[in-house]
Amino acid sequence: MGLVAGVVAFNAVLTAVGYALLYPALRGRRPLVCCSYAGVALLVGVGAVGVALCLVAPTGVRIGFTAFAVTTAALAGTGLAAGLLLPELARARVDAGPRTGTPPSTVVGDAAVTIAAFALIAILGFALIGGFRSSPWLDDTWYFWLPKGRAL
Repeated sequence: MGLVAGVVAFNAVLTAVGYALLYPALRGRRPLVCCSYAGVALLVGVGAVGVALCLVAPTGVRIGFTAFAVTTAALAGTGLAAGLLLPELARARVDAGPRTGTPPSTVVGDAAVTIAAFALIAILGFALIGGFRSSPWLDDTWYFWLPKGRAL
């Protein structure tokens, strides 16, 4: 398998795990609605598998393909079982009646939304700058301290 095919397969597996974990919330939705959650499913899969492998690493289990396969299968099975055993989650019902218009806006509400948007943009900007500044330290953490911690 080539590099591009391997990355595509890896992302497909993580997306499938994410969809399995999102299954309780997406059950009964139209296929196009489920397809629109592909990015969210990828992020959920990456996050869940990453956290699970980080929790398994200190136990001394060798993190490799086998640990990855077992972890992804366990997480996917957990998500599918939760979707089958839990009652259907409440969904917002769309009113089929005619719309009467948009709710009136207030100056205070508009100002609050504007301030919140600028605050979010500022936080994301700081996170972006901080991410570029801290990448050597993150590499040092994973490649230097994690093996030492496992050895202890």
